[in-house]
Amino acid sequence: MRRIAITQAEVNLVLAKAAEDETGRVLCAEGTVLSANLIRLLTNRGVVTLYVEGEDEQAKSPEQLLRELDERFSLVETDPLMEQVKALFRRRIVEGTLTH
Repeated sequence: MRRIAITQAEVNLVLAKAAEDETGRVLCAEGTVLSANLIRLLTNRGVVTLYVEGEDEQAKSPEQLLRELDERFSLVETDPLMEQVKALFRRRIVEGTLTH
């Protein structure tokens, strides 16, 4: 499964997870094959991202994500609030709930 922006959606891609609007209402079920009209409808309904079948060629390892996290927060290490934000991201990476 890979996450894509709606702007990257292509005809014949298959949804790996249901597409939902901003309120959580399901607009298309898992397994739905995307058509040009459906992509347009989802865009008009405010859908920003989709989960589609297939492997994410750009997926990063947890170790790589942690290194990037350290780099991105290196200039704000003395800010307690930013350290809390960094800790939240670190926990999600370690738990496997943040993949890129």
